[in-house]
Amino acid sequence: MAISEIKRIFMEEKGIELTKEELEKMGLETEEDIITKDEIEVYRTIFPELTLDDIERILSLTIKRDKVIKLITFLGMLTAYTDKSQLNISFIAPASTGKSHIALEVAKLFPQEDIKKYAYASPTAFFHTGEYDKETNSIKHDLERKILIFLDQPHSELLAKLRPLLSHDEKELIFKITDKNKKGQNKTKTIILKGFPVVIFCSSNSFIDEQETSRVILLSPEMNEEKYEEVIMQQIEMHSNKNLEQEIENNTERELLKKRIKVIKNLKFEGIEIKDFDLIYQYYSDKKNNQGLLSTDMRNSYKIFSIITGLTLLNFPHREIKGKYLIANPKDIEIGLNLWKEVEKYQNFGIPPFIYWYYEQVVIPVYKKKMKENPELKGIKKKDLISYQVKGGAQKLISEKRLRIEILPTLINSGLIREEKDPEDKREKIYFPVEGVKNE
Repeated sequence: MAISEIKRIFMEEKGIELTKEELEKMGLETEEDIITKDEIEVYRTIFPELTLDDIERILSLTIKRDKVIKLITFLGMLTAYTDKSQLNISFIAPASTGKSHIALEVAKLFPQEDIKKYAYASPTAFFHTGEYDKETNSIKHDLERKILIFLDQPHSELLAKLRPLLSHDEKELIFKITDKNKKGQNKTKTIILKGFPVVIFCSSNSFIDEQETSRVILLSPEMNEEKYEEVIMQQIEMHSNKNLEQEIENNTERELLKKRIKVIKNLKFEGIEIKDFDLIYQYYSDKKNNQGLLSTDMRNSYKIFSIITGLTLLNFPHREIKGKYLIANPKDIEIGLNLWKEVEKYQNFGIPPFIYWYYEQVVIPVYKKKMKENPELKGIKKKDLISYQVKGGAQKLISEKRLRIEILPTLINSGLIREEKDPEDKREKIYFPVEGVKNE
């Protein structure tokens, strides 16, 4: 029996007929928005409670390794089906590391009418792709409960224009842009962006303005030989078994997860409520006592709540429902905080994870090695970093040009290293790591 039919019978049997005022008190618009106990009982039977290990197992059918990255991406996309709790994500890493692969494979689990993919978008072209509204003489983009995936980093000017959208300033944003008419004259156009989408950027360029990095969660795919080997084995299997792709698509757990996501979409939850903030208060109290609070913590708190929102939505039949809101339980909060802690330090420094990995795997070991060889060390040079050999990992993907133009300036700006002139050769620069070697 269809869920809507169960709801209708339930309402009739109970003689439920609510006034507009009563519905408004419950945070609802019509009786159709009521999710009955019978309806939830059906959902609870169909959709058992899932753990992150369950989700990771399903995602691993097409995405090898990158456990934390793909889980956050999945939960982030799930937040699209809320009113304003959407999580924005920026994948930044060298080419051929699997940035777009993760985003696109996770997106396959979601209703495809909600996915908008862009290979590239110029600062103005993005705004021209909406629908013309004759009444208001404007171009409207309905982005509510959508997922936008930019397969390459958009033009910096477009990123700047999207800042109000990424920070959820207003539910309806009005843009005024100029365009040329047939006579070559400038003509003003009105563009209206409605709703808050989940926005995902995939880029190999680590040059992103601080105003953008504060509005997204920064992620980088793993870069190690173990992952490369698993991906190669998967590709060999895909080519040797022509039915494998269909077998994956027909996987029972995967199919059921897709149905669950569709139900979450159709129920149109506004978001979540948290009744017990003890774990969150404790997290910030510990952070304040151990390392102090940072200005980035203000925006990062929103990202934490978005991750918790995704976890609560995932297991909606097993959560308390209040009108159009779900009540997060302590388990959602604890798991969400633990997941956040896995990527927290990159967000605090405002740099892509792969650059921090380079710092940990190359810069610090080189400095320690040189210090051991010469206690009077006056800093390390670019050539020391380039010549250092790491088995697999980020090192092999970093060219001298990328090191000079992107990596070192990013590490300097983040305060992880400091730069000085080489006292022996004023044309050269020497570098000193600041974090991770203080007590040595």
